[in-house]
Order: sequence, then C-alpha cells, then structure tokens
Amino acid sequence: MVKQIFKKLSRGFLAPGLVGMLSACSQAPVPDDHYYRLNLSSSSKATTVKLDGIVEVERLIADGLLDSRPILFTSSTKSSEIQSYHYHFWSQPPSIML
Repeated sequence: MVKQIFKKLSRGFLAPGLVGMLSACSQAPVPDDHYYRLNLSSSSKATTVKLDGIVEVERLIADGLLDSRPILFTSSTKSSEIQSYHYHFWSQPPSIML
C-alpha cells in the first residue's frame, strides 16, 4: 500500500521536477556578432596632380583598446571612459584598415 502511494507521488513530482531542472540549465540566446568596415567614399574633386611622385606611409601603430577589433564608444555622461561593444567588431583592427 505504501509502495503504491509512493509510486503515484513520485510520478506526479518526477516529471515537473525534471522539467524544472532542465529549464534551469537553459539560457537566453546569445546575440549575433556584427562586423563593420570603413567605407571611404571616392571623391572626384581632385582634378590636378598634387604630388609628382609616390608617397609611402608606414602602417599606423596603436596600442591597447585602439588596436583591437571591438568597436569602442564613449557616453556623453562619462566622456573619459572608453567602453567596447560586446558583439560589434571591425572586420580588421582599425590600424590595419587605415
């Protein structure tokens, strides 16, 4: 008699308990990563040659956050604090794209 009562109770609590445990393991979907490029518009304003020769520019050097791929921003309230977006990236570090 006690075994039958225990079986009925365990069936009634087992399924909701398993569902509760499995739902505790789930999480909200992670946002997609976004990648951006620097698009420079070509201007046709220059009609005359400004330099007679070739100008060679070495690769720009940046340190720390400025040479990383996450897009950086500052808020108007904390203008001295630099923050980065977690899921928004440059396609390459800005020092390479420039």
